[in-house]
Amino acid sequence: MEVVLVMRRQLAKIILILLTVMLVLQLIPLNVLAAKNNEIKPFKDIAGHWAAQTINKWQYYNIISGVGDDKFNPNGTILRRDFAVILDRLFKFTDISINVFNDLPMGQYYTDPILRLTAAGIIDGNIKYVRPNVNITREEATVMICKAFKIEPSNDKVLFTDANEISAEAYPYIAAMQKLNYIKGSGGKFRPKGTLTRAEAITIIDNIIAAMYIKNGTYKNDSTGNGFIATKNVKIANSTINGSLFVVMESSGKFTVENSTISKELVVITKFADIRLLGNTSINELHIRADGVKVNNGNVINKIVIGHESESSVIDGMPKVLVVKPGGKVVIEDALITNTSDRDVTYTTESLSNLIAQQVGSVSGGPTISIKEVVLDADNNVTIEGISIKSSGDSDVKETGIIYFKRDEAPTIARYSDKIKYTGSSGNYSSFNIKVGRQNKDEVWTYRAYAINKNGKIGYSKPISVRSYSYEISTYIVDTKYEYNSKNQISAIEKHVQIWVQGDNIPEISSVSVLSGNAVGKNAEYKVTKASLISDDEVLGYTKQCYLAKVKFSAKNGTVTVDNFYGYRIQFKGKVGTKELFPTVSLSSSSGADLKSIKTGDATIESSNKLVIKNNDFEEGIMPIIENGVVILELPENSPAPSVVNMSQGWVEYVNYDGVGQLRRNYTMTIELGDTTGKKYYYAAYVKLPNRTVYGTIKNIKPDSSK
Repeated sequence: MEVVLVMRRQLAKIILILLTVMLVLQLIPLNVLAAKNNEIKPFKDIAGHWAAQTINKWQYYNIISGVGDDKFNPNGTILRRDFAVILDRLFKFTDISINVFNDLPMGQYYTDPILRLTAAGIIDGNIKYVRPNVNITREEATVMICKAFKIEPSNDKVLFTDANEISAEAYPYIAAMQKLNYIKGSGGKFRPKGTLTRAEAITIIDNIIAAMYIKNGTYKNDSTGNGFIATKNVKIANSTINGSLFVVMESSGKFTVENSTISKELVVITKFADIRLLGNTSINELHIRADGVKVNNGNVINKIVIGHESESSVIDGMPKVLVVKPGGKVVIEDALITNTSDRDVTYTTESLSNLIAQQVGSVSGGPTISIKEVVLDADNNVTIEGISIKSSGDSDVKETGIIYFKRDEAPTIARYSDKIKYTGSSGNYSSFNIKVGRQNKDEVWTYRAYAINKNGKIGYSKPISVRSYSYEISTYIVDTKYEYNSKNQISAIEKHVQIWVQGDNIPEISSVSVLSGNAVGKNAEYKVTKASLISDDEVLGYTKQCYLAKVKFSAKNGTVTVDNFYGYRIQFKGKVGTKELFPTVSLSSSSGADLKSIKTGDATIESSNKLVIKNNDFEEGIMPIIENGVVILELPENSPAPSVVNMSQGWVEYVNYDGVGQLRRNYTMTIELGDTTGKKYYYAAYVKLPNRTVYGTIKNIKPDSSK
């Protein structure tokens, strides 16, 4: 029993000690709390030096090292290679460039750090010499620090008295660093071309970073100055950071801010960082300067700046202001925002909401609206059917309707050709239709439903582009057949009627019928005869369909009466409807010639054995022209001349018009000939009709006479 009591007393003491240690830890400054727990051997040569405390701190963070013999040499100048090593250790760069420098040897302790800084854009990879063994100047170091910390160059005036000695390239970076009070100079001067001591180099970095977070865990304390998140799984909770935070942790790491305020900037330099903003958090500015960054609660951020490094970053929620740098890309609420210009593009909440709604249909708190279908009838009349407001968002809908462009481009409430407001009852918001009117032939129009709630937030349906139908319908009486009875009397007459449907966008046809009758007018009666599809050709997107109906009239009381007037009825599939016209043709109007005339042109043989036949011509009759061109027959020059065109005897067709495009009467044909020695060529113009092919006069030419 005594042993148990003793153990309990010892345990109680241990718990008391642990509680005391935890209480003390809460009072330790942030930069000490975050420091590494390792054995550090102090430098021997910094006692009493003005930068001793700063040097000790950054040695503790393992960012700087000595020159040997436990010495730091604080007043010695720093080489460009060693300054590159410091920045590489601080920022933990991972991408590495190929070695393009003539003076950078491989395998040295500074080789990879310099190449990593080159890949990060801190060192110019377009120069041939990186000068690793040369002392770094004060302006060179300032530019490199600015680029590493993603500090934007400033157009402000540099206030140092020797500002005229600063190079043009370095000037805006030095202006930015002076404005932020990160560099102070001495005696009013900056000495831009002067060298930098090792103590001064680390002091500039120390001026920027007040606290280092190099251990994961939760930090709950206020801080004045900038913080540096150097490891993943760090959480800032219930704190106020009166400065900026730089997130420079391992790739794909997570950083959380919960119930805290960052008064200046949260700068994310880590690729694929996962930024969690929770609870009552407020961020003044978020700068994304890496690719693949994810942010979960963008609406708690006053301003977000997207750098050119971002190509696939994703933000959930909208800031009050979004600035996209040239080349920057970001996805906000499923909408891709890009900047392909050479200057910053700034969005307000309203303009960003409109852009997001334009792409994906809605924004947080905005209405959601959809369209079931856009119906186009046979005459290209448009009806938007099944418009449905699924949700009004964070307030009631004050306006809804249809907007559209008369081209293939998604309209927005700010840019459209026409708008039709819905004037019906809000009780029908679950499903209503809007008639638009007739869409122009041969055009593509883009339709979109919209809804605006009382808070001014917009919702769009997906844009739907519709190509209008483009086709022509014509009717031809092409033949007449007779039937006779045993007494050799006409017992029936059959009229063969063709319905041609031609165009580059024909609605899908369900059925075609020929209408016939002997009276016209509103109440006229007519006979309906179903037609059958006999040809369906498509060339380069242009379709020609031919339907044939055999309209039969039988004898009554020994007399056959034939209808004089003919028309058509075409039933299209779906909601396109019916196209009907009666009459379109009559027996009297169709009594003319199917082709009024055809003329074969005159030929010449030009250089390179080209046969050119000019001034072929024709005059249309009542039949549609399906094709035209010329036919050629090559024979030995002493062969008998052909009297008619017989395609089985070696005539070859050369097509001019095949039903697509514009039909021109006068046309020229050019034909490449082979060896013309001892040959004679016969030629004629031709026109193909639905019922026959008509040829012009046969002419001939010999290569040596050109007659």
